[in-house]
This record gives sequence, structure tokens and C-alpha cells, in this order.
Amino acid sequence: YVLDRFPGESVTQMRVGGGGAVMPMLGEYLSEMAGLDVQLIVPRDCGFVGGRAADDPHMLTALGHALWGGM
Repeated sequence: YVLDRFPGESVTQMRVGGGGAVMPMLGEYLSEMAGLDVQLIVPRDCGFVGGRAADDPHMLTALGHALWGGM
């Protein structure tokens, strides 16, 4: 899990695994929860599609560690 902050920008880009599909719904969810502008990118073959990843506790736990544990 990689959390990138772009210098001079408010956007935080989180890549889960190798990176692939952008997940705007979960990104918006995390943005509200963490108070960050988050763009979430996940591998296209990881099995998380659309907003369904928000219902997966393992995914949220991992993202939580990436967000709050990496700062």
C-alpha cells in the first residue's frame, strides 16, 4: 500500500497493490472519513469493483493502516 502526496497539491493518491482502476466512490468515502482529498487506485483484477470495497472490512482495515499508519 503506497500513499503518495504530491508537492504543492492537496490530492493524496493511494495505490493499493500494483495500481489500476480508479475507485472514486471509495476515494470520496475515505476523503470524508480522513479529511483528505483522496484518489484511490487499485489493481483491476483485485476483485473490488465500484463501492463494494467499502463494505469489505479487510480492505478498509488495510486502507486505514495505509492512511493513518503511514503519516
